[in-house]
Amino acid sequence: METKGFTANIYRSQYDSYLNVLNGKNEVTIIDKELPAMNEPTDKAPAVRLVRRFIFGKDYIHAEPIKPGSYAFGGSFIFTSDSRFRDINNYPIPLHDRDMSLEAKHF
Repeated sequence: METKGFTANIYRSQYDSYLNVLNGKNEVTIIDKELPAMNEPTDKAPAVRLVRRFIFGKDYIHAEPIKPGSYAFGGSFIFTSDSRFRDINNYPIPLHDRDMSLEAKHF
């Protein structure tokens, strides 16, 4: 798998949860074959991958961390003003970084 990716900003409310593994991060590095491989993932901009699904007759894209886990939507989105991002999606992409296995350990 390519190790370089495309940097995007994380947009979220002020609510931070320990369940969101990208809690406290402001950027991600999207690793995807349809985006230019420009930047290495860093601690400041960890790697995420795009997941494409077909739901109720429509294409649906979300991003999730590269590290295997049981992820759900955590309330954040990723986006960048770089026009090449629009080759993938015209709107912010939901970030599924809420690790549900952490929730199970808490209770």
